[in-house]
Amino acid sequence: MKHVTKVDGRRQPFDPGRVQRTLRNMGVGAEDAERIAHEIEESVPDGVKTGTVLRMIRSRARAVRPAVAHRTNLRRALGLLRSKPDFEEFVRVLLREHGYRVETGCILAGLCGEHEVDAIAEKDGATIFVEVKHHASHHRVTGLDEGRIARAIIEDLQEGFRSGRCTVSIDGA
Repeated sequence: MKHVTKVDGRRQPFDPGRVQRTLRNMGVGAEDAERIAHEIEESVPDGVKTGTVLRMIRSRARAVRPAVAHRTNLRRALGLLRSKPDFEEFVRVLLREHGYRVETGCILAGLCGEHEVDAIAEKDGATIFVEVKHHASHHRVTGLDEGRIARAIIEDLQEGFRSGRCTVSIDGA
């Protein structure tokens, strides 16, 4: 059994099904996707890097469907945005497109302190505060600390609302 090496160094079994799904998502037909996945599996050495496999997928996909060359990796493209204001505005636009009413430039008073948030979004009677996290590298993950901080802010804002300090009732983040 062949393995691939992920960016973080982990190894996992080579999965031709993932190669086929990637090809199908690129618009390659089912028969070509199956054939190309088999060719790639046969030609790569054990431990090949996933980036190498992806380059092989793109190269072979372009051969059968030239329009693939003009597609872009969304995660990589988002990494090219500036955190402020571009990525924050991108997130606000997404929220609006999904039916949220979005307010920006917000400072909310909690019981313990004031919190500057990237936006407040409201839909179907629920109000959330938005704190956007952007990473230039699409391999970097947002850690648990950000989630814990968001939870603490929610609790502080809810207590601030109950005490009358905050004029907005926050339901989540």
